[in-house]
Amino acid sequence: MIKNIILIRHGQSQRDKSDPKRKLTQTGAKQIFSTAKEVHHYFPQISNSLEIFTSNTTRTIMSADILAKYFIVSEVKIITCIRVENIDLIETMTNGDVTAEYFDLYKSDQLPKMVSPPALIAAKFTEVVSKSSQSTENLIIVGHGCALEAFAYYQEIFEPAFPFSKELGYGDWLWLRRKVIN
Repeated sequence: MIKNIILIRHGQSQRDKSDPKRKLTQTGAKQIFSTAKEVHHYFPQISNSLEIFTSNTTRTIMSADILAKYFIVSEVKIITCIRVENIDLIETMTNGDVTAEYFDLYKSDQLPKMVSPPALIAAKFTEVVSKSSQSTENLIIVGHGCALEAFAYYQEIFEPAFPFSKELGYGDWLWLRRKVIN
């Protein structure tokens, strides 16, 4: 049973946002390697029971591959449904951070109907988590800021292990642990 989920935003990628296959930069690869070291510091035995899932974009797959090598995980599972659909509709509406704009629009009930709401993203992630091996205790999910944060805050099975108030930047991570039911 999954006890811990580590959500990791992919590392910095090439600047051309019109290229869906953009890759990690060298800086992005270094960010993910540093993230792996930091996660390992908090979870020195994580490799004993670990699966890694990733979104299906080049930059997330590259990030997940770095983590898999670091933690000696033989397989990364690519999941296609863990992104906010039509998020590009928001990107064209703002020059600021897309994640902040996404949640602001959602909270003000102005999220475009074609853009996946946080509760739907959380449900998709929860379904993905339920497909992990029954013996796995730790799961790393590599993805995109909006989707990771939607899962973190709009599902009810896991809770952040420590307060987290800023948005996930490149290579940032968030630790969720299974809630204790009294």
